[in-house]
Amino acid sequence: MRKVYLMFVMAFLTCTAVFAQEPVTEVTTETVYWVDSTANNARMLNKSKFGDNWFFGMHVGSFYSWGNNTSDAGFFGQFRPAAALSFGKWLHPAGGFRIQAAYGNNKGITPDEKSYTWHTAAGYLDALFNLSNIFSRYNENRKFDFIFLIGAGMEHTFGFDKKSWNKGEDRIYQTRGENLVALRAGLMAKWRISEKWDFNLEAVNNWLDDSYDGQVEKNNYDGHVNILAGFTYRLKNHDGTRQFTYATRDMSKYTALNDEINRLKAENAKPLEPEIIIQKEMVKTNHIRTLISFENGSSAINKLQEVNVYTAAQALSQIKDGELYITINEDAKDFDVDLFLARAHSIREMLVNKLNVPAGHIFIEKNTALVKSLDPEKTCVIMYINE
Repeated sequence: MRKVYLMFVMAFLTCTAVFAQEPVTEVTTETVYWVDSTANNARMLNKSKFGDNWFFGMHVGSFYSWGNNTSDAGFFGQFRPAAALSFGKWLHPAGGFRIQAAYGNNKGITPDEKSYTWHTAAGYLDALFNLSNIFSRYNENRKFDFIFLIGAGMEHTFGFDKKSWNKGEDRIYQTRGENLVALRAGLMAKWRISEKWDFNLEAVNNWLDDSYDGQVEKNNYDGHVNILAGFTYRLKNHDGTRQFTYATRDMSKYTALNDEINRLKAENAKPLEPEIIIQKEMVKTNHIRTLISFENGSSAINKLQEVNVYTAAQALSQIKDGELYITINEDAKDFDVDLFLARAHSIREMLVNKLNVPAGHIFIEKNTALVKSLDPEKTCVIMYINE
């Protein structure tokens, strides 16, 4: 009987524990982007450094040679093996550049339809224009891009076949190598296959001097079409990404900062020297004012004063296209201009690098009269440095 009773009690407690669990609530957060009011509220990109958005590519495919008498050759007979290496950088989602080194084999046709081959080593500098991003807004998750490229380079020809019938006065083509300027244009299709890798397919036409195939006929142009397929590896940026990213307002960060502010307030309930003063007020204007203090002669922001910078950043995040002004305390009469500028730049650096505030929304102004003359109806944040 005791065993039956114990089993009943355990079953009851188990059911009670199950029903007592709170339901899991899914929390979704909205991504808020910084926008440029002067460009139809277009999203603003995060600042890139020189070492960002570089790429390296490896390609294989074919040269399709065209020139003297090639119209008499079979279409598929003009395709010869080729390979290339590329290294470049995207300066903007809409454009960039690359350096490409290429090697290929070519096929020529004589007037009496005899064939011969030669080699080409080339180096090019190409400008890249991403048509997908030019005609449509840049999308960080876009899987396909269509790219136009135009460029120039140098090509060196060598290794012409020494045919027994191409000798003496009856020579049809020259076998000595040439260094020729190439002008080129083409199209590239790019598929994104992972965070690091893209697959590319490109077709680029190269225009060269008539001597490219060793035959010269009335100043005609020779050339070849580079048809290449390959993979591009995107190098890592300074922030760990491998592409351009939009500047976002991380609202969760402000929640954490508020928690930190409350913690610091609790730890410093008694006023310290210098006293921490946090002001956020609207007096007959829409200006939001905050005050920050520094130690004598120092431009470093101590841990306690970081709270004031967090407060200003949080206030700015609530203003669409808001602006933040850093100026001297209105009560200051004589102050060290160099020290003021050093302190202002310390504040600006923290706002930009730690709180992701776009630098274009921050203004440093040592003339308090100019700050006072701001339109009272304009909603902005003003940080006063306590001198």
